[in-house]
Amino acid sequence: MVASFSRPAYVLVTHGSPDPRPGAALQALTVSMAEGLEKAPGDRPQAARPMVRGAELECGDTSLASQLIVIHNEAQESGCDGVVVVPLFLSAGVHAMEDIPEAIAEAKEKLATLGKISDAVTPASPLPIETAPVLGKHPAWSAWMKRYWQENFQASHVPVVVAHGTRRTGGNQKMEGLARSLGARLAFWSIDPKLPETIEAITAQGQNQLTLLPYFLFEGGITDRIAQQLDGAMGPLKAKYPELHITQAKPFGQSTAFADFLIGAYGDQQSTEADAADSRELSLT
Repeated sequence: MVASFSRPAYVLVTHGSPDPRPGAALQALTVSMAEGLEKAPGDRPQAARPMVRGAELECGDTSLASQLIVIHNEAQESGCDGVVVVPLFLSAGVHAMEDIPEAIAEAKEKLATLGKISDAVTPASPLPIETAPVLGKHPAWSAWMKRYWQENFQASHVPVVVAHGTRRTGGNQKMEGLARSLGARLAFWSIDPKLPETIEAITAQGQNQLTLLPYFLFEGGITDRIAQQLDGAMGPLKAKYPELHITQAKPFGQSTAFADFLIGAYGDQQSTEADAADSRELSLT
């Protein structure tokens, strides 16, 4: 996956939002992951435990490259021996595949130019900065997401995965395979098929009990707009299909289970054989 550091600094990178809720949720997630890593079995002393920080691609006070430099310097001063950037993006879109690598390259170039950390008495070589797999492309991700969702809808309901979507070629394949493995329908926010049309297509087939499974890390502006879109469509849908009943699950990013997944998938820098086997099975579904 990535180089094995004896004491890494993990940087969980999200999109960022002017809405304060995702930023607060990211901070809570870094705390949960750090606490989980501290409790993880091992012989490392407390001072050698990994560091976990959050960073935002957009809407932050500074650029992602600047945030990475600050975190790098803190990590170096704290005795970490490497930085691992974990892109918490659910598809391999432009942000994950272009914007984040560009920010990392910019941070590396500036750190190499500086040649030392901010408060160092003597120059120090920059720590290596490596990038872990994008969350949505991690080999254990589909299996975990499927198990998590199966706990959040009744067998009698039709599950509908609601995702942002990307126009990047092949960027939606992972979530499409995930929805198929769950026996779910898939609706998008940014591209077709949209949620109201998907709901009407399902109810037109005589299925009136639905559960919406948001494929989003945290609640925020987009989930609010999806809810508003749904509210606007529910009047006509209920008039046409009086028996229609929709249950909505919460985004998964604030769950303890998700923090535990990050620890197992990235904190241990390896997936279990069982997760890998489950992922291979899902990829064939």
